[in-house]
Amino acid sequence: MNITQNSEKQNGTTLPEQSVQAQLVRFDKNLASNGLDFSNSYGDDGQLIFDLLFYITLTYQRDLFGYGKLIPANFCEAMGYNRLNLLKKHPKPAQIAQSTQLKKELAKMEKEGNYNKKMSNGEFPFYTVLDNAFYRAGKENLKFSYDVKNYLSKENIQAMKFLPLLSDVNKHYTENKNKIYYTYKLSTTIEAHLSKYFMLASADAVKQLRQQNSVYLYFFLKNLQQNLRIEGNKIGTPYFDLLCRIAEIHIAAPKDRKKKLIKKLNDLREKTDLKFDFRFVKGKGRFEYNIEIEFHANAKAISKEEKHEVLSTAFEDNYLHGIKNFFLENIHNKTNVKWKDWKSNNKYNLKEKVEIFLAEHNKMFRPIDRHSKTVLTYFQLNVMPF
Repeated sequence: MNITQNSEKQNGTTLPEQSVQAQLVRFDKNLASNGLDFSNSYGDDGQLIFDLLFYITLTYQRDLFGYGKLIPANFCEAMGYNRLNLLKKHPKPAQIAQSTQLKKELAKMEKEGNYNKKMSNGEFPFYTVLDNAFYRAGKENLKFSYDVKNYLSKENIQAMKFLPLLSDVNKHYTENKNKIYYTYKLSTTIEAHLSKYFMLASADAVKQLRQQNSVYLYFFLKNLQQNLRIEGNKIGTPYFDLLCRIAEIHIAAPKDRKKKLIKKLNDLREKTDLKFDFRFVKGKGRFEYNIEIEFHANAKAISKEEKHEVLSTAFEDNYLHGIKNFFLENIHNKTNVKWKDWKSNNKYNLKEKVEIFLAEHNKMFRPIDRHSKTVLTYFQLNVMPF
């Protein structure tokens, strides 16, 4: 189903605060700082769609050949969901919401206990909770509350208030019809941001904080901390009312909201990689409270080595995805050459590999050509043979 290595930092690239760690995942900064907009756009499905996007970015970085395919059991294990809950029928599947005919067809399938066939629109029914999240992520744009950055083009930084998340979403049944999986493509804008406009977050934090409705708060503060460190600052002063909204605290009395926020902030400090001190100060005007947050990681300035490590890792991911796609389209199933033998051997498609290397490098860093020392060193060459 289609729903619609040694380089200088280029202007516009945003750097996280620390060296790359295995448990940290690059995530689009716009999504990280505007998590609440997932709930505003998708209602009760918002948190699951947010987690789905985070898992997709995780597989992008950790599973080269698994990226673009999602197996429900793997998603549930990684993100701390109960698989049976996600495979239950959604009360109002978005796929059939506007079609009386499709509603009748789905009702018939439910009565027969068989969903493993296509409907009259040529699509398999997207009827479970997880189905519905995938469908909406592919069909409906995320609406932001205010302008955010689009770094897809390195020449122009554009404001945008909505964003497609996925495209080419498909649901597949295995041959024995007992298991399903999904395939998809990530939005080109979000994919570009994984190397050009990203923050680092812990996958474990998502699992730990979901029950407390604190996932969005974690991402907001983690993103704030990294932004401050880039600027050389330790202390952030987010609005008290804004933090309460992000933390999904809907208590009327300010003093009660304050108590709830304190509990959530203490949970973040105790259960996640985000360490900080905070204090409340008297607000001005209609704001009864303001808050100051001092992040421990920002006590030490970010080093050139840390910047280099983060950017090099992001570039390497992009290059490997590029040559993987070339391999799958042109080599796999056409020769007996295996991926592990092909990817690092210059006797196979060196020209194409160099072209992909340059294309990915020049999106992210200062432009170079194939004769540069960076390229020759990477491919272990003295001179370029073409």
